[in-house]
Amino acid sequence: MKLPTEAISELQWWAKKVWHSFSPIIVIYPTLVTQTDSSAQGWGVTNAISSTGGRWTNPESSLLLTLGINYLEMLGAFYGLKAYASNMHHLHVRLQIDNTTVVAYINHMGGIKSLSCDMLVNTIWQWCVERHIWLSATYLPGKLNTVADTRSRKFNDNIEWMLNPKIFAKIVKQYGTPDIDLFASRLNHQVPMYVAWEPDPEAAAVDAFALDWGNFFFYAFPPFCLISRVLRKIQMDSASGILIVPDSPTQPWLAILHDMIVETPMIFPSGPELLKHPVSGISHPCHEKNQTPGLQILIRPFLGLALSEQTVDTMSASLRTSTKKQYLTSIKKWEKYCLDTGTTYTTATVTNVLEFLAKLHYEEGLSYSAINTARNALSAYLTLAPGQQAMGSHPLVVKLMKGIYNTNPPRPRYTHIWDVSVVLTYLRGWPPARSLSLEQSTLKTLMLMALVSAQRVQSLHRIRLDNMITAPDQISFVIQGLIKQSRPGTPSPVVIFRAYPPEPRLCVMTHLMSYIDTTNNIRGSENNLWVSHKKPHGRVMSQTILRWLKQVLKAAGIDTNV
Repeated sequence: MKLPTEAISELQWWAKKVWHSFSPIIVIYPTLVTQTDSSAQGWGVTNAISSTGGRWTNPESSLLLTLGINYLEMLGAFYGLKAYASNMHHLHVRLQIDNTTVVAYINHMGGIKSLSCDMLVNTIWQWCVERHIWLSATYLPGKLNTVADTRSRKFNDNIEWMLNPKIFAKIVKQYGTPDIDLFASRLNHQVPMYVAWEPDPEAAAVDAFALDWGNFFFYAFPPFCLISRVLRKIQMDSASGILIVPDSPTQPWLAILHDMIVETPMIFPSGPELLKHPVSGISHPCHEKNQTPGLQILIRPFLGLALSEQTVDTMSASLRTSTKKQYLTSIKKWEKYCLDTGTTYTTATVTNVLEFLAKLHYEEGLSYSAINTARNALSAYLTLAPGQQAMGSHPLVVKLMKGIYNTNPPRPRYTHIWDVSVVLTYLRGWPPARSLSLEQSTLKTLMLMALVSAQRVQSLHRIRLDNMITAPDQISFVIQGLIKQSRPGTPSPVVIFRAYPPEPRLCVMTHLMSYIDTTNNIRGSENNLWVSHKKPHGRVMSQTILRWLKQVLKAAGIDTNV
């Protein structure tokens, strides 16, 4: 007699296990009881405490036609078992199911009617054997299984949006592969280990906030309402990772985020391919919301001129990204004002603009500078009637702005100055340049360069090694790219750092050369002068440079809150 391969495999299993197998006369009362159900759309499970469920993936949904509903019912029962018992051992679990076929297959550890169901139930029992779990199933009428049935048919798709895997691949290439996905599910996780917000059959844990994030290089794409809480958690756990947030300049958490960034962020334009539902393929509605006039502040004034798209894009570039973000806050206020007053926000009269600017003054109490920004924003956004002056230079608008200036004159940004000698004395006490740690070398070199050059943080951030010119007694850099002082026809500024032999511990050239030598082996192909003193030692943002400067000033005893 020649036995099939499957039969030989079964006999070998029994030959190996028979000496250790037993069947208890009395099975202990179940420790965990769950009710499970499946539909053509998904699966659901509940116990005495909570419930969970989810959609099928597209390949799983196709099994309904090829393998039938019994297979999906059994798969849903398996998912429910894994969702609630993955971390349990040595117990009896009872599944209550409204499908008698699945109940029979589980209790008999297999069957002969369906090979696919037999193979799946074998997988279920193998999973239980590994955890010393005894499994039993009982029939529960459908009318009593309403909670699991509901979870198998009704889903919260708003929490399942997934970043385009191609974009995620670009992120990983830039920053490295994360260890864990902190806010994910069985459908949308980007890395194998993930944390779900409710019991999940494949999740490593439930509730990301219950973990110590400092143990991982994490990937987090949290619900937008949790971003502030996520930032606090990152600070508390001293964690590092990749965080996905919306590019929204008006959010209250933005300043905190800027202080925490250690690498130059990647910004992806909104579009139908950016965020999609992993099963339905539907695009996130945010790409439609981002087509509002407030985000088109440079395009709208040119729409009636019959210009080409390339010409409009070029004219739109007349304002820099930082200016666009600054204007966006004012545009949103204008749109709200128009909504409240019934004004057409793309074409308005001077009267409308005067009332809006005056409202910012006497109701919101904004400073002259903030209101002037709003005026400039509306000038770039609004189209007045043909033949009229530009809105910002209209005589009535100019007169209003003078009145605002006289009644609420701008105050100087800084009312105190700090003593440079205090900082120099503090830096003089540091070890020699070649004895400094990477962090100390970074902070001291940066502070000396800032003091000697009196350059803005923006300019210090743009210093590159490929623009360095070295001489015996000085090092100079050509600052390329747009900075605040850049004007058409003006050459790129050159910043010079000269040696100071009388005092080596304060010599900017000595410390700069030492810093370059120290970072030479960790910067790779990075040409920007400043790299993070923490792994993976990538390029830093201007906000990080500002934070480093403040760190030295505070350590020296300077009050940076003034």
